[in-house]
Amino acid sequence: MIKYQVEEDFLCGGWENVETDGDGNKVYYDTEQEAQDNINQFVKEWNDDVDNGNNEHGDHYDVDNFRVIKVEVKSWHQYNSYRSI
Repeated sequence: MIKYQVEEDFLCGGWENVETDGDGNKVYYDTEQEAQDNINQFVKEWNDDVDNGNNEHGDHYDVDNFRVIKVEVKSWHQYNSYRSI
């Protein structure tokens, strides 16, 4: 199934999907716009916290540090159906 993921650009490691849910699973989005909206919201909230003194890291993010890419994600059912048992 086609999904979209957010990747962050790291100086030493390049582009990487580091966005996970509470259980440590990678986060995927149904649409490119949904993923981009998440980037925009995250960057705005992060930068607002920096401006208000509520962020101990103190550095602003830029939306250009992130990108949305299309990926094919196999569900557990799809994986299991191709796996030899």
